[in-house]
Amino acid sequence: MKTWLYIAVLVLNTTFAFAQISLLPYQAIETGSHADVVSIADINNDGLGDVVLGTGYYFDPVNDYKLFVFIQNQQGALNAPVIYPYPVVYPGISSIATADVNNDLLNDVIIGYGDSIGVFFQNTSGTLSSVQSFYSGVRVDGVKCGDLNNDGLTDIAVSHQTESFIRVFYQHTTGFTDTSYPKPLGGFSEIDVGDVNDDGLDDVIFMAGSGQVGGIHVYTQNSSGLLNPSVAYHPAISTWDQLHGIAIGDLNNDNRNDLVATMGGNSGSSKMVMWFQDTVTALLQEPPQEFAVYDIPEPVEIADLNCDGKNEVIIAHGGWVKMSVFEQGNQSQYSIEQRFDVPYASHYEPQGMSIGDFTGDGRKDIAIADYNHGLILLVNNSPSNSPTEITETYVVVDTIYSNDLLTTSQYDTSTSFEIRGYQVTATSTYLVTNMVHEDSIRTDSVFVSITDVCGTLYTDTATVSYFNTTQSNTSSDTAFVSSVTDTVNLTTAISIYPNPTTGRVVINLPSPFDTKQMNLFVRDDAGRLVLSVSYADNANRRELDLSGWANGTYIISVRVGKSNSISKKVIKN
Repeated sequence: MKTWLYIAVLVLNTTFAFAQISLLPYQAIETGSHADVVSIADINNDGLGDVVLGTGYYFDPVNDYKLFVFIQNQQGALNAPVIYPYPVVYPGISSIATADVNNDLLNDVIIGYGDSIGVFFQNTSGTLSSVQSFYSGVRVDGVKCGDLNNDGLTDIAVSHQTESFIRVFYQHTTGFTDTSYPKPLGGFSEIDVGDVNDDGLDDVIFMAGSGQVGGIHVYTQNSSGLLNPSVAYHPAISTWDQLHGIAIGDLNNDNRNDLVATMGGNSGSSKMVMWFQDTVTALLQEPPQEFAVYDIPEPVEIADLNCDGKNEVIIAHGGWVKMSVFEQGNQSQYSIEQRFDVPYASHYEPQGMSIGDFTGDGRKDIAIADYNHGLILLVNNSPSNSPTEITETYVVVDTIYSNDLLTTSQYDTSTSFEIRGYQVTATSTYLVTNMVHEDSIRTDSVFVSITDVCGTLYTDTATVSYFNTTQSNTSSDTAFVSSVTDTVNLTTAISIYPNPTTGRVVINLPSPFDTKQMNLFVRDDAGRLVLSVSYADNANRRELDLSGWANGTYIISVRVGKSNSISKKVIKN
């Protein structure tokens, strides 16, 4: 006798449909002076996105040369700003970035002004310390951050309008060292950081806004932790005096970073230009693709506003009281455009717009620095029912029966996988009852799909049972009891001990963990690298012997994969 049984149970947490982009009417918050740059990031370490705006000079002694920090509260609104001064250098701030540049896991604020960069380090009280300034070069006009020497620490890239170089401030445990790289002269400029050749290393993209060498210049990072000489990419135009802004992101949904630039003046010459990363050569494709846009396109950003898993392109238009959003369509076309009202400003700086969640609802909002009206906020209220599927996994358990007695057994099955630096474990429990004289095989499969809907994770579970009996004169059954999903932060699960130590140091990693990609760095208290080790096995426990090392303080940094890292200070006695 041969019987077949197939059972499927599917539990879905949400219904998925197309979500159109919807923004609430703009809100203007007066800041006085000349609002020039803006960034959205968590500036008080509470997990919520805050808004940071910088002002320059406009005959307003109270508000000139200031940093305004609007902290998001638990109700999803912005508090009144906390104001920090920076050095008075006309015309004031030119650029802004937010990142952890002293490896304390807290976001700092980095600004460009005059011939220097200024760093406001976030402290443990959730406020910013007084600005610390570092000379960079004449007329700093762009700052962006990323790991530019593959050591697990965030560095700062700086561009200058009238200098023939860009400068990189490399982070170390005791501060910064800096290196300059040649660039062409080309009027106002912008700089950005991202992996544009799919090698897992951050690269630097410099935009020369005008001049005969205007256009895009790409500095790829090499395996020595330095930048290669720049490679020029130009839009298909005869003059180079029309570039206004750049942004890096996935523009054709192939999980590779591409590049977009705004170009031109009024209608007819106003365009957005896109360089897609080639899936074979990993180089930016030439010639670029051009799309007609509304008049005077200036700052540009890339983000998924309607949570459909595809990025939009967002552009602010100087002097035309409009902001455009272009949806990504099939074959990487951007013909679907929506325009939203903003107040009048004749011009926006390249870093005068930022995208991020400052309302705490998981959707990305838009902030603009407007020299006429201060901080302009556009809250995103797009429907949040279009998902991005992150991963799908399953566990299969085969049970072979050959029994002459009545038995009842409980089975627990589990599987673990990593998502964005978090370890997710799915565990299911089954109750199996077997009767006398049965020869059979039962296969139980649990399918788990994790879906990100506007920043909120949903778990969908499907249970499938397959039962093949080759000989039986009784019966057998499996009852599905429960299914549990648990999430553990991989980074916080990494442990380094004992501390202090007289010699032996143990490093434990959670399991499972792809430890083949693990790198270990040890630096002394002066920031010098004294040990660098890469591992090629799957061991989750490592040991270091420091017994022959000089007594003192060492920084041990563990980096696994691209997104998981931890640093810890260890004292050797």
